[in-house]
Amino acid sequence: MGSFRNPCQWQFTWEAFCHNSFLRLFLFTPSLSLKSHYFSNITATVETLKSHSNAYSLQTLLVRWLEEEETSYNGNHLVDVSLRVPVPRVLLDLGFPPEVKVLEGYVEIKLVLLLPVDHPLVNDFIAVSHDCDTEDQEGSIDGIMDTDINKLSSMGEVHFYCKSCSMKLTRQSLRSFVEMPSVNWRESADNWFGSCCCSFGGASEKLASVYENSLYCMKGICHLDCTSVVICKDDLTDHPFSDNESKTKKHEAQIDPVNTNKFTGLNLESGKLEKLGQFCGNECAGNGHFFEEMVKSLTVKESSVGFLGAREHGEGNNFNYSNASLGSGFIIRVSSTANSVRWTEFLCAQCSLLVGSYPSVGEDKFPLDDGIRLFKCHISTSDKVGGPDDIFRNHTLQRVFVKHLLDSARDEVSYRTVIRDIRTKLPVLQLILVNPKVWSCTGNCWDTNGDIGEAALPHVKPVVKVLFRDHDLTTKDESRLVDEWSTKMEADEIYMMTQDIRDLVAFLKSAQARLPYSCSLLQGMFLSYLER
Repeated sequence: MGSFRNPCQWQFTWEAFCHNSFLRLFLFTPSLSLKSHYFSNITATVETLKSHSNAYSLQTLLVRWLEEEETSYNGNHLVDVSLRVPVPRVLLDLGFPPEVKVLEGYVEIKLVLLLPVDHPLVNDFIAVSHDCDTEDQEGSIDGIMDTDINKLSSMGEVHFYCKSCSMKLTRQSLRSFVEMPSVNWRESADNWFGSCCCSFGGASEKLASVYENSLYCMKGICHLDCTSVVICKDDLTDHPFSDNESKTKKHEAQIDPVNTNKFTGLNLESGKLEKLGQFCGNECAGNGHFFEEMVKSLTVKESSVGFLGAREHGEGNNFNYSNASLGSGFIIRVSSTANSVRWTEFLCAQCSLLVGSYPSVGEDKFPLDDGIRLFKCHISTSDKVGGPDDIFRNHTLQRVFVKHLLDSARDEVSYRTVIRDIRTKLPVLQLILVNPKVWSCTGNCWDTNGDIGEAALPHVKPVVKVLFRDHDLTTKDESRLVDEWSTKMEADEIYMMTQDIRDLVAFLKSAQARLPYSCSLLQGMFLSYLER
């Protein structure tokens, strides 16, 4: 062997899958095109090193090989190459030696695990042996809806702040927090009463009509879902909407602010409601059921109906809600873009960055239901953003988007979606969910001659693996091809704010570099990760 070299420019990416007892390593360098004949005698050995700054040991993978190198004065000769890869906090089965493969563009090494990375005992072991809080490290927002409401309610008085500049967004503190009603309010009404001839004909239509005019965004009440909080525009600091120009429709039906699970003021005078059986024309007519009785006996839960206000826009221009569900404003469905509903970005008055959105109709610049949707990934519940009092500290754009992605893909093996710009309506991003439960980490290899005194082991974090293709400047031909792909693949179509889409594309392109180029391209799309 002629010399020794330590290529510290090498990168690593560890990857593990749910319920899988293997930990896979991608070892590569962007500056070198690897070919198998360059390598010989490649070995990988797990070693345990002691960190000077920590009380626990560090596991590393020592990788060595002989590499053929050309010289101008002595022809080809072999160089001893070695590098050290930090192994994340997992439970390795050291009874099995590492499995090493040299592939086109990278080296792949597999280690056997005693337990899969998602096993509860692994988290317990890490927390005990490394004196750390795994919940804070992972930062997952799965199943956090009830937790958010409980935490906000327990705080007593809550203000919202811009996550970018810490500006206070709320004029006065909020104390009432309720779950945002489902956007599938009409389907829910149909499910209550059924759809056959003996299902109290027309009851769901009448009930939905009452609810449309009953639910309204009221001052002092904050609605939440997994992606957003909705507050009345009058609760905002220096909001741009003038009360004397805004024309709000008056309602006989109001939400009782004390008990948000009941409605008051519903005019259900009975003899004026049709007998439900008379719609059947058969023996059901003799049942004597009345629509009035059904409504009176029903305890209405806010989460079962749609969050729709009733607002009058301009003279003689009453908006029809029957075909539109407003929702949270973060992810916008096709139904919410119909009937001239226009979604507008709501920006922070101080830093002018996106913090939410609101719906309006036609040329009206006022919120359709007086509600402003503030996205959890852009706001904080404390002026110390990311601190212990910031309930939304783990709500990043990636995690909030992925939460929606996983909820939508619950029953699909390979979920496909097209994301369109809400302003231009053009497709900007195609996405295919490849694997929803992946754990991964990345970094640079260590120098085998260096001191690891302050080095810390990487921590595998939950991510989703996706294929993506972005369309920054979409032409008519590109748009047509995306439409054809969407139809053929039965892809879901959603709309998002321009800035959020740009940020998502930037995250995807950045994470794309975590994989070697030779295995990052598939079916004309790029493999990448989004944090979960």
